[in-house]
Amino acid sequence: MLLVLGYFGYRTGKLDGQTVKTRDLYRLLGECAGDNVDFYDTEEFKYNKLSLLKMFWKVMRCKTLYYLPAHGNLKRVFPLIYCISVLFRVKIHYFVVGGWLDGYLKNLPRHRRMLARIEGIHVETRKLESSLKELYRFGNVDVFPNFRFFNYDIDKYDSEKNIPDAEPGTLRVAFVSRVEQSKGLDTLVEVSDILLSRGYSGKINFDFYGQKRDGFFDGHMVDKSMFRYRGVLQPGEVLGVLKSYDALIFPTHYDGEGCPGILVEALSVGLPVIASDWKYNAEFVEDGGNGFLCRTFDASAYAEAIITLAENPDMRRAMARESYIKSRFFSVDKARELLNRIIN
Repeated sequence: MLLVLGYFGYRTGKLDGQTVKTRDLYRLLGECAGDNVDFYDTEEFKYNKLSLLKMFWKVMRCKTLYYLPAHGNLKRVFPLIYCISVLFRVKIHYFVVGGWLDGYLKNLPRHRRMLARIEGIHVETRKLESSLKELYRFGNVDVFPNFRFFNYDIDKYDSEKNIPDAEPGTLRVAFVSRVEQSKGLDTLVEVSDILLSRGYSGKINFDFYGQKRDGFFDGHMVDKSMFRYRGVLQPGEVLGVLKSYDALIFPTHYDGEGCPGILVEALSVGLPVIASDWKYNAEFVEDGGNGFLCRTFDASAYAEAIITLAENPDMRRAMARESYIKSRFFSVDKARELLNRIIN
């Protein structure tokens, strides 16, 4: 029996990088391993403390554990899970969500010793892999990229020519993430002021999708003419919505940023990306290739990138194709290949 243990968020319907990655891995594991897959949703802790017993029972009975903890679970629950794994000979594969693990382990030497002895630590970026190897000498870490369920086919992409035509000087920009200040909303306020001062009112527009996590949008952005809040997208809706835009904006300065799923989704539909040069974004966006990397908090750099895309439709088309080519590394076919290696 294979067990996926992580934050699925089924009870509350919560959607974020943690829950989506956990659900997607469970789905893919089911496709690869058949009916021999069970799961435990750690959200149940909040509602029934006795459910911990159920979790430990499932861990004892499984052959291999696919583990996707958030911070608290890793700190408090993992030592118990590790002891059970030793007693009952359970293999643990830890799939890391986000880019926080190297810093988090700094003051947790006991956890580092235990993690060094599990079957595998699968991180989302090459930079985090290198950091864990250099800082803690982990020999069991590799890269398992974030992924989405799409089939990569460059010939089909070229034949469909699905890059929408747009009038030079105009740009439809999507923001899809948690709608909060740490995701770069503060920078975008400054960007809009620059664009308005340069005569792009009514020509460049930003649509925001995602759960509002603080009051920043309503307090500072709701009256800006370039900005519209469009609500929350379900996972199955994201790709279809992205196809109606010219570019994705991702000006994050969130400390826990790792391998954002929205960047994978933007690449998979062939969308140029304008992102902050923050954390691991450079592994998804090649500056001048499939988009632009801007200095974090530099509103002028973002404004120039947006104007460049708006005024150059041919560049936009070329960058869109480069994004789609880059998406192959994050496709479900690539993830299936890597997961089958782990299973076997």
